[in-house]
Amino acid sequence: MSLSHTIERARRGDAAARQTISDLLRERVLRTAGHYASLTGMDRDDLQQEMWLGMLIGLQQVDVTIGDPLCYLFLRGKWRLLEAIRRSERERAEPLDAGDCLPERGSFEDEVHHRWITGQLGARLRGPQREILNGLMQGYRQEELAQSLGCTAANVSYHVRKIREGYRSLAAECAA
Repeated sequence: MSLSHTIERARRGDAAARQTISDLLRERVLRTAGHYASLTGMDRDDLQQEMWLGMLIGLQQVDVTIGDPLCYLFLRGKWRLLEAIRRSERERAEPLDAGDCLPERGSFEDEVHHRWITGQLGARLRGPQREILNGLMQGYRQEELAQSLGCTAANVSYHVRKIREGYRSLAAECAA
């Protein structure tokens, strides 16, 4: 039986076809999850589960006529694993009793100045960057913005970096 036929059967829910695909990818998944677990200190089984879930989601979208479908499924699983690592890193927080208290709030003039620069920056931005800036100012997280815009969290992170660069540039212009 061909790989494309096996994938089509797996899409329809055939347990034997899904088992065949998982057998073909098992060793790579185990090695990859183990590698990232040793780098991050996260649980290897959790990372494997993320990879398998990513591959199951990718199974519904894989085009067997383009490239290697197993490679596509593996990469979808790896992307899901990396997103789980990023999410975990963002959610880690220091205990409340560690370190100093909350940072001191800047002066009223500084806050007004920063808000003015942000307003000026918003007027210069176009498209998704303006929407992302507005969403961040309203308190939305990057993952929530990615879902609402229909893009990936990595795409939103890219735009946030560009927004920060624009902010720094505009603040330097105003300071001069």
